[in-house]
Amino acid sequence: MGQTNRAPKGFRPPPAGSKLAQGGEHDVFVDPDTGRVYKRTYPPGAFGLIGVGRGLEEGATPYFYLRRVDLMNRIFGLNIRVEAVTPGDKPSIVTSEPFHQAADPLHPHPSDEEIEQFMRKHGFEPVSNFGDRGWVRKADGVMALDAFPKNFIKTSKGIVPVDLILQDGRETLPDR
Repeated sequence: MGQTNRAPKGFRPPPAGSKLAQGGEHDVFVDPDTGRVYKRTYPPGAFGLIGVGRGLEEGATPYFYLRRVDLMNRIFGLNIRVEAVTPGDKPSIVTSEPFHQAADPLHPHPSDEEIEQFMRKHGFEPVSNFGDRGWVRKADGVMALDAFPKNFIKTSKGIVPVDLILQDGRETLPDR
């Protein structure tokens, strides 16, 4: 897979009007044969944001992006896989995760109250002085940011986070 904006071979973009939308840091493809959603970080070298003060302020490195994937899997029991890393000075990371069908396609996202219940169930507490819908687990210092309804899917089996920004609040940022 090269560093282009074309879909990887065998992947299909979501159908027009689909509720599966592109995010701020990914190209998103769906593979109906495997039932997985593939996300490719936008080249060149964009890996989302990380929280450093009162909100999402710094560009994430590949390390912090991969840590986010690991934390999502461990904390929420997800099945996000790292599928590929494109070569070059400004790589893209390709991940996949199961497609989560919304219980109600017209209202695919949970309410703020449902998100609060979900986050508390996983040991998180809201942080009122931290922007971007911040949560923290005091037991291990993990922060969850960007906890907006659009970053969750409400399925028939429950709520699934699909694009939270998780980071270990005890890790320090490398010098840039």
